[in-house]
Amino acid sequence: MEMTPFSPRHSPLPDAHHLHTTRGNLHTKIARAKRTPMNKKQVWKGAVEKYIRKVVVRGRRVYRVQMGGIGRGNRRSRICERLEEALQIKSEWIAGGVPIVRDADPAAAPPATVEDGLRHYVNALKKSGKDWYRTQQLVPMLAREMPELLAKPIDLVSLDDFATFRILREQPRLKRNGEVMPIRPNTIRRDMGILRAMVKKAQPGFEVPDETFPSAENDRVRFLSPDEEIQTEVTLEVDEHPTLMRLGRLMMLNITRQHDWRLLRRERVHLVERRIEFPASKGAVRDLTNLSDDSVALLKAQLASHTSPWVFGNQGTGRPYSRVHVNRVLRRAIRASGRTDFTPHDLKHHVASSFTAQGATDRELQAAGGWKTTGMLRKYAHVRSQRLRELNERVSGSVRESPSIQRT
Repeated sequence: MEMTPFSPRHSPLPDAHHLHTTRGNLHTKIARAKRTPMNKKQVWKGAVEKYIRKVVVRGRRVYRVQMGGIGRGNRRSRICERLEEALQIKSEWIAGGVPIVRDADPAAAPPATVEDGLRHYVNALKKSGKDWYRTQQLVPMLAREMPELLAKPIDLVSLDDFATFRILREQPRLKRNGEVMPIRPNTIRRDMGILRAMVKKAQPGFEVPDETFPSAENDRVRFLSPDEEIQTEVTLEVDEHPTLMRLGRLMMLNITRQHDWRLLRRERVHLVERRIEFPASKGAVRDLTNLSDDSVALLKAQLASHTSPWVFGNQGTGRPYSRVHVNRVLRRAIRASGRTDFTPHDLKHHVASSFTAQGATDRELQAAGGWKTTGMLRKYAHVRSQRLRELNERVSGSVRESPSIQRT
């Protein structure tokens, strides 16, 4: 009787390699099970059954029923809040067929609402590289305080809606620290300006008079004293956060926005030419030229500390720091100097006022700030009382020394 030659591959007994592989897979599964906690948060996604999947839409956990073939007009989907509703729609579509939807008439389409306009505006700001965070925050704020405005068609927005928005925002509200305080006028002006810019994209001729906005808050001191400036820099260094420390010091040396520094890329920095190419903002490309020695030293140290394409990127995530994170660090450093009413954005006013105190002319200040018109000088450059006193002393001295003045 012929017998098949013995081969480990066909042997009923496992060979050594098979035992090693099996043991290794078993050990891998045990180690993976130990690393995975039993109470790990389950991800809301995946198929429940055929034609039904779990999805997340605008932060809500819902079910999506999707049926039909691939191709224009052949596939249909429906979002359901409950699984029972999704199962009911699935059974109806299987029994009666997928509903046929013909090309909709553009004139019969529902009009765009304020919510649609704000979300579209956020996407436009993201594509252009501009700061979009505050615009996005208007959607949940309006959902809480003015849901009727959020659902209103953009074409029907009027000045009465802006007046109502201002009245509601000026009402005192409870803060996290337990105090009841109103919202600052400048914050309301900013939010109303965002709404106006969004509405004007749908209604180009729409205008909001200046008297509709609350009066600007100009009585607040928006610059730091020399001692407060030194204390802020010391606090940034003590925090042991070199990236944000350098970013904060650069904001205290140049008339720039935090947004420009956060999203600055390595290829836009030219240290030999002492120049930075900031992205386009408000329709113009702005270059920061003639950097000081301190600014060049800070940028050189920051670029040498990592290889990321973002100059001030988070080394842990590889992405730029968020606006909220940077503001939190800067606000903590500023409050350590004793100034509780000073915001990180006020640093731009502080630097512009410092230029004015050093005797910069309007043309020089306009070039340093990258402003198109001199109207921005009145907004950002505040004349310090010490500077006024020096000017008064100079005028008094020149009058006393003038030979045309007869002393009695």
